[in-house]
Amino acid sequence: MRKKNIQVIKAYLYSLIIEFAVWAVLLPLQLLKLLFGKSSLDETLQRMAWIRGDGRNHLQTIIIHAVSYGEMVAAEPIISRLIAENRNLRVILTTGNKDGMVAARSLHSRYPNIISPMFLPWDRARAIKHWLTILQPDLVVLVETEIWPNLISSCHNLQIPVCIVNGRIYPKDVARYRLIRGFMKNVLKDIDWIGVQDNYEYQRFLTIGALEENLEIVGNVKYDQSRRSGTDKILSLASIKKTQMPLLLAGSTHAPEEKIIIEAFKLLKLEYPDLQLMVAPRKISRVGEIEKVVIRQGFQVLRCSALKPDSALWDVLIIDELGWLSSLYAVADIVFVGGSLANHGGHNLLEAAAQGKAIVVGPYMQHFQSIVEEFDRKKALLWLKGESELKTALGRLLAVPAERLKMGKMALAVVLENRGCSQRYTQKLNELMARVQ
Repeated sequence: MRKKNIQVIKAYLYSLIIEFAVWAVLLPLQLLKLLFGKSSLDETLQRMAWIRGDGRNHLQTIIIHAVSYGEMVAAEPIISRLIAENRNLRVILTTGNKDGMVAARSLHSRYPNIISPMFLPWDRARAIKHWLTILQPDLVVLVETEIWPNLISSCHNLQIPVCIVNGRIYPKDVARYRLIRGFMKNVLKDIDWIGVQDNYEYQRFLTIGALEENLEIVGNVKYDQSRRSGTDKILSLASIKKTQMPLLLAGSTHAPEEKIIIEAFKLLKLEYPDLQLMVAPRKISRVGEIEKVVIRQGFQVLRCSALKPDSALWDVLIIDELGWLSSLYAVADIVFVGGSLANHGGHNLLEAAAQGKAIVVGPYMQHFQSIVEEFDRKKALLWLKGESELKTALGRLLAVPAERLKMGKMALAVVLENRGCSQRYTQKLNELMARVQ
């Protein structure tokens, strides 16, 4: 009884902190954004869970929450299968930021079963309960690392199954969660099922308090992301590749990776004068500062939003809009995956691998540990020990086309070997939805 009372007090304190944060910090900031045109009234109302019912008509309903752009895109194979197997399924996509909303709206435009996407409300207990009561979902699905205590407990109390798909815990977050393991254990026990990417993630969820009987290793759904076809807008522009030289792409970069890459590129240009580089920063807001770095090195720079068939020859193309990266992988020959020279844990390399590209990563790939280890074992990428190796690695791939092509073929083979987990996730979600019918 005493233990139960302690957990009740912890949950109450969490709710108290959230309420204070919303009314004292988050809502005032949101209203300022609204005032200066950096947000919308719809977003403000959705964050506060002030929504209206839209006439469910007894359709089976599922809420899928993905916090940002990458997670929302990763959820597409599951969404596609769910809709194909459940014609009358109504899908509600929620997200946590504007990048996620861009991806959600793209999915909405392609799948009629998806109703207008919305922002997930702030995690206030009464507001979340009200929100769920209006939407009446048969299942709530959280993608990757979205653990919101009041959302989870409200689902449990309303007898709505809730689960995690493609589950992962960032290594740096494990220690923080362990500090509140008792609280986390009480939250995680209310999750009906947690499907994780690999054994590393399985152990991390156990460490922070998940029940072993609720955990299952299913695989990484990002292996099932479809290859983008040549219909994407960037591929229709003949100016994307004006020379016969292999095209370099640095994707999802962070500071100071652009500076490191530009310096390596400058040295390579001495040997390969027609070489071109595309840079896609992780945060579009950094485009201006990257442009200055490129100009200081004396290169012709162009933003992708200004790219036209008659554009002058450029040395460096900077990607200043979301949604282009998967298309760029199709036209690139050598791909550097960012967040791996700067210690950000790396980013998803599977889209480039699915295009059969030669891939280079830095030493910091802990967020994709099992993936990069498998690719390294099968010689399907170059895993650098530090930034000093970047120029040599790129030069090697430029000088030996056969090695570059062989590495790309092996990368694609690894992707094909690991595909299929979206089917297993979908099967489990169908089982969970069936519980409430």
